[in-house]
Amino acid sequence: MKRVGLYIRVSTEEQARIQDGSLVSQRLRLLEYVEGQNRREADWGSVVDVYCDEGKSAKNMNRPEFQRLIQDVKSGRVSLIVSTELSRMSR
Repeated sequence: MKRVGLYIRVSTEEQARIQDGSLVSQRLRLLEYVEGQNRREADWGSVVDVYCDEGKSAKNMNRPEFQRLIQDVKSGRVSLIVSTELSRMSR
């Protein structure tokens, strides 16, 4: 079974207020995705943590939750990262 880390991020407080891209919306979409994968394939994966950087640009890796996610990947706690889109991870 995959150990899934969900990564969500918005660059500005304004983005956090927009329903489609809000942190809450991103989190729900990712949780639904993992649930859907588990319905298709038994024991596909389990969410071990949600990593949330609010008001942080993806122009660099200087984001506390992103760094915590990277450390969890290196330690083996997370084996798969899921995000709503690639631009949440990096620019």
